[in-house]
Amino acid sequence: MNDRQIFCINCGTPLTQEDHFCAECGIPVSRSTPTTQIPQQEPDNEAALQPEFRPKKRLLLKWGLILLLIFAFIGGGFVFWRSFAKPSPVFINSVAFHRGGKVIAGMRASTTKPGENSIKLWDVSSDTEICTLNPSTVGEMGAVCFTPDGNTLVAGHRSGRITLWDWVTRNEVQTIDLKGDPLSSFDISPDSRVLATGSYVGYWRDNNEKWQSTGSGTVRLWDIPSGKMLYTFPGDSSQVTGLAFSPDGRYLAVGGYGDRTLKLCDPRTGRVLHSLRLSGQTSNVTALAFSPRGRFIGVGTFEGEILVW
Repeated sequence: MNDRQIFCINCGTPLTQEDHFCAECGIPVSRSTPTTQIPQQEPDNEAALQPEFRPKKRLLLKWGLILLLIFAFIGGGFVFWRSFAKPSPVFINSVAFHRGGKVIAGMRASTTKPGENSIKLWDVSSDTEICTLNPSTVGEMGAVCFTPDGNTLVAGHRSGRITLWDWVTRNEVQTIDLKGDPLSSFDISPDSRVLATGSYVGYWRDNNEKWQSTGSGTVRLWDIPSGKMLYTFPGDSSQVTGLAFSPDGRYLAVGGYGDRTLKLCDPRTGRVLHSLRLSGQTSNVTALAFSPRGRFIGVGTFEGEILVW
């Protein structure tokens, strides 16, 4: 019994007869019931190469994974902000289809360089760009449309000018000046010969901090081929917000923001034929449209209503 090798019952470390404590794990050696233990089998080479994960290593691995998720979340949020939150250098503020439906025009305005605008035309079926039109007038453009005959592209500038292009030859053929009045709305007659423009009263402060006004709520009718003004008449005391020709071209509807009235005019003479007063404290006209046959007229108001006559 004494010649047999003694091992620690806890860790398997070899012991001698003189040992009272295990030199490896430190537990006392029992002399009353000495226990022998066959040495543990040596691990194979594959198991010996496996790393031993201590509690501290597990903790480091846990925090490493947490930090990795945090950085991934921050990085993903940055990419999302760059893609969606950051404003685009240009935006489209008006689009119009050609009468055949195969060409669409888009008015591009710059967010970084105010006043720099352009109009791009695309072929709808092939999704290819046809051309880019750069107006000679510098300033913010408000709307773009084709004339009903499809020959001319019209762009309105808020500074008070109308630019007309022969979009096939890409030539700027006409520029109409509103005599210093800022442009608020425009429409074209069904025969593509008369252009109606509406303006508004703008207010600004001078160097002495006094309020000054410019422009007027005037309606003007223009001959498109010659660019000459045909008629002018008061449209509204504040702002002409809606203009619409009837489908047969016999009437021009005029809506105002200040007077809360709807006027029907004769575009051939500029004479006001009828004037309708809208009820309500804030029933300012914001939009106008005739029905396809011209029997009804729809009026959008500042109260969020649509009135039909």
